[in-house]
Amino acid sequence: MKTFSGDTKAVSVVIGALMLVLITVTAASAFAIFINQEQEERQKQQAFEQQQELENIRILSITPVDMDSDSYCDFLNFSISSAHLSTSRIVDIVINDQPLQNYNVTFQGESLPTPLNFSTTLLIEPREQITLHVNTSKDFFIDPFNISTTSYIKLTLFTSLGNTFEKTFYSPNAVLKLDLAHTPSLCDGTDSFCENEDNYIVQWHWTITKNSVVDLDDYGSTINYGFSDPATYVVTLEVIQNNGMSDISEYTFDVV
Repeated sequence: MKTFSGDTKAVSVVIGALMLVLITVTAASAFAIFINQEQEERQKQQAFEQQQELENIRILSITPVDMDSDSYCDFLNFSISSAHLSTSRIVDIVINDQPLQNYNVTFQGESLPTPLNFSTTLLIEPREQITLHVNTSKDFFIDPFNISTTSYIKLTLFTSLGNTFEKTFYSPNAVLKLDLAHTPSLCDGTDSFCENEDNYIVQWHWTITKNSVVDLDDYGSTINYGFSDPATYVVTLEVIQNNGMSDISEYTFDVV
């Protein structure tokens, strides 16, 4: 019987063949693992992108509070809801391009026992509605941060999925018209309007001064006033919409 004990060349060929098989099997296994890992990563990415696309946070409304009637907000209350089927994680909150340092939240009418801050992740459960409470005098990194009720208020929410949800609440536009061709003259504010579709004007406030003295303080979309005496008149119309934001229009003229 023939053996390879004395045939080193044949032994080397066998060993080489075995090594080649081993290398091929190892390479195939490594490639299979690589393909499997790549498929898993692709599936994770697809799942993430699906979650990102489905995430839907709605900024519903705002209630600004002006405690001292200086046309600046002392407090801001935002109503926010989630239409997402999974928990949303809000990682950053910005108002008028300024990040919040602290804030309070009410869930289903119940306030959290302690305020949240910029390092906290705010969780909103599926179909949940919350109210975000902000104190403009102490809850921003800029202290205080003045936000006018006569301009705009923009809320921006950033989530852990990389989504950005934003809504801008605009003040109304006061449009003042005077019919000076007739006496008494018609002061008309009916063309005043709101920019946000869910807002409407609830109050028209007229002030007329004659030579710097208030001669009329009245309410209504239209009023009548007789500009008959020689004087400098200042007609001021302030309109307020249903969320408390306002705008002022003013017209000054002389009667000689």
